Amino acid sequence: QPLDLCNPARTLLLSEELLLYEGRNKAIEVTLFAYSDLLLFTKEDEPGRCDVLRNPLYLQSVKLQEGSSEDLKFCVLYLAEKAECLFTLEAHSQEQKKRVCWCLSENIAKQQQLTASPPERK
Repeated sequence: QPLDLCNPARTLLLSEELLLYEGRNKAIEVTLFAYSDLLLFTKEDEPGRCDVLRNPLYLQSVKLQEGSSEDLKFCVLYLAEKAECLFTLEAHSQEQKKRVCWCLSENIAKQQQLTASPPERK
């Protein structure tokens, strides 16, 4: 099902190049696009072109695990209907980790609050 990334209700908050761990030691360079309601992992296959690596992760079903402040790694836990997926990411600097984690935690909280209390009808 196509995803409308240009929907006016959806805002791109940040895009960052991070390392995504696949298994214990194998990491690939990915670009994380954080929108107001979802996360998208992509990999640049040629300059200016990205392939989407996974289905979007909706923030209402995401938990962030920042880990140690000295470590550049952090985890995104996706709570799907029938399974949980854990994604281990690594920033390139402490500043990048702080920026990404702050953005994610703020917007995860907003999305979970929106789904917990649907707007009142008049």
